[in-house]
Amino acid sequence: MIRQSYVEKCLCRMRRWMALRGLAPNSVSTYTQCARQFLVHVDRPLAAVRRTHIEGYLHTLVDKARSPGTRNVQLGAIRCLLLSTVRRDPSATIPRAKVPRVVPQILSGTEVLRLLAATISHPSTAPSSCSPTVRGCASEKSRHSSLAMRTWKRRPSIST
Repeated sequence: MIRQSYVEKCLCRMRRWMALRGLAPNSVSTYTQCARQFLVHVDRPLAAVRRTHIEGYLHTLVDKARSPGTRNVQLGAIRCLLLSTVRRDPSATIPRAKVPRVVPQILSGTEVLRLLAATISHPSTAPSSCSPTVRGCASEKSRHSSLAMRTWKRRPSIST
């Protein structure tokens, strides 16, 4: 079993390497947690880690039904750990998991109008020199719904 001090030394070196690269604090935290999990799993010095150890760890993540995105983050953390500590990457030829694309759900023209109607403020709450108007609304039959845009028209000032 590897010592806790060895794990902390490796993670410290990895955090310093990530700081040089300018990674965001959340990325540093996530990668550190993932690297710690990997080190506990392989239970051997990083110099002795081979591609088969990394693949075995990734297979345990598949067995635990972890998402492809999660497995890719884990693989990125392992690569970062290895490059920052032993200056080699036996995982370089391991392909990333394919993440399925999700088709965005787009609002129809009618749904956009209903949403805007619910958010448009009452004329009595608008500044006295402004009046709200809505323009740019396409009919529902239009191939592409354009977003309704809220603009404010200046009322002519009344001078006495």
